[in-house]
Amino acid sequence: MSRLLNAARHALGASSLFLAALTSAHAAYPEQPVSLVVPYAAGGPVDVVARILGKELGEILGQSVVVENRGGAGGNIGTSAVARAKPDGYTLLINTPAFVITPLVMEKVPYDPRTDFTPLTQVGFVPALLLTGTDSRFDSVAALIREGKNSPQGLTFGSPGTGTSLHMAGELFSKITGMPATHIPYKGSAPAVTDLIGGRLDFLFDSFVGAYPQVKAGNLRGLAVTTTERYKAAPDIPPLSESGAPGYEFALWYGIFAPAGMPDDLRNQLGNALSRVLQHPETRQQLQATGLEIVGNSPDEFSRQIVTETDKWKALVDSVGLQISR
Repeated sequence: MSRLLNAARHALGASSLFLAALTSAHAAYPEQPVSLVVPYAAGGPVDVVARILGKELGEILGQSVVVENRGGAGGNIGTSAVARAKPDGYTLLINTPAFVITPLVMEKVPYDPRTDFTPLTQVGFVPALLLTGTDSRFDSVAALIREGKNSPQGLTFGSPGTGTSLHMAGELFSKITGMPATHIPYKGSAPAVTDLIGGRLDFLFDSFVGAYPQVKAGNLRGLAVTTTERYKAAPDIPPLSESGAPGYEFALWYGIFAPAGMPDDLRNQLGNALSRVLQHPETRQQLQATGLEIVGNSPDEFSRQIVTETDKWKALVDSVGLQISR
């Protein structure tokens, strides 16, 4: 009996040391640079938001936050890489509604947004802009729709990738207006915008974050904004719902995720750090200057939102009838 008692005491002591080591490890986090994965090409709106956040998050954590662009496959490459990573806080993801849309429209997506990730916070949201090049013959939504319906070849529109939220924005526009258009996928918004400026695309939808500075600089023409009313950051651009696409409404959110299985204390630590980032005056100013409406909800609130978002986008995907095989 004494041997069993001693063995039990030894096991209990070892277990206590192990738990203490785990607690110490979490308390010491982070001990190395943190990777913030952007699943799209550099230079696009998600990349812009990531770099603003990464700078202040690094200051708060006391370690470098390295923004890592892993574009391709409509965001699937970078997103899937984070799903496979260890839930140790050293690999994070920033994504948009594409996070929940892609598995709804594409077969064999190698991740499940509801089970393979730990939601941390919704950073904020913005509308999209319907854009053409400044030299384009389309100077209004009406002109775009008219030619799209009458052109034998049809029009082309670009997006950051098949199954992304901005791809869905274009498909929804085509459905509501009855204007056929051919989708051209890219590895991010930046290369799509380059082709739009160069006249190799007819139109595209892009996040207000990346597009509006280009509109103000005279590089792009903003035909409409995807809110139901004029957006306060761009009161000179009319809403699409009043410009030939009645009932059209679309918004992009930006959210931060970690792999599934993250311990609660680490999840809360990161959630608190991100909350501090979004409360930092300079960071808020930089984000708001892009047109972003800041949210900064808790991990629990964002987790519930992902469920709601999945249901909302499923209804839209079903109504559009979009299904893509890979």
